[in-house]
Amino acid sequence: MIPTGLKIFTKIKCLCLPDEVFLSREYQSCVRSISLYNSYFQKIQQGNTAMNIKKNQLIALLFFCLFPGASFSKDQPAQNVLTTELSAKAAMAAMKQCESDGFKVSVAIVDNAGLLKVQLKADGAGPHTLDSSRRKAYTANSLRGPTQKFAELIISSPDLHSLARMNESILLLGGGFPIKMGGEIVGGIGVGGAPGIKFDEVCAREALKVLQADDLFE
Repeated sequence: MIPTGLKIFTKIKCLCLPDEVFLSREYQSCVRSISLYNSYFQKIQQGNTAMNIKKNQLIALLFFCLFPGASFSKDQPAQNVLTTELSAKAAMAAMKQCESDGFKVSVAIVDNAGLLKVQLKADGAGPHTLDSSRRKAYTANSLRGPTQKFAELIISSPDLHSLARMNESILLLGGGFPIKMGGEIVGGIGVGGAPGIKFDEVCAREALKVLQADDLFE
């Protein structure tokens, strides 16, 4: 016979379904599943195993009742994801913009955890640009704003100088923007190597356009 604790737990799971699905097909299926469990195991206890139910069917039914949320994933809000493919296209657009302007740069894009997704280095760009572009992207994502904004902030507010020393990845130098999509920050982009902050930012904005970001910081 199915353990009493499992019966109770399964019933609780059904009763805890959201109100809007309490009388839905999913709820009724859950209730029928419990009855099926009880009937099946009672027959086994009575020595009648003629009930032809495959093991995988029982497992599927049990999974549904123990994890009802899996049936309602369509009700969960869609999460914006910064894909590698789109990131690569955006980084290339930024690098091409700088090349057309006569600058050899590196471009980096990080995800919302600050981890590098894509990094490109133009032929002839200095090796230091790899580090600066990555750190700008990391900083913009982590601080949720353009890196130039914070570079200016620590100049006007000396008490915030420690912000630049939070960790070794922070770089308060213009050329980095957060990537905002669907109302949330999903990553950051950084460009390094152009002879001036405004030039780095022009290239970074080209990437934001490809990503169709919410804010181009113009």
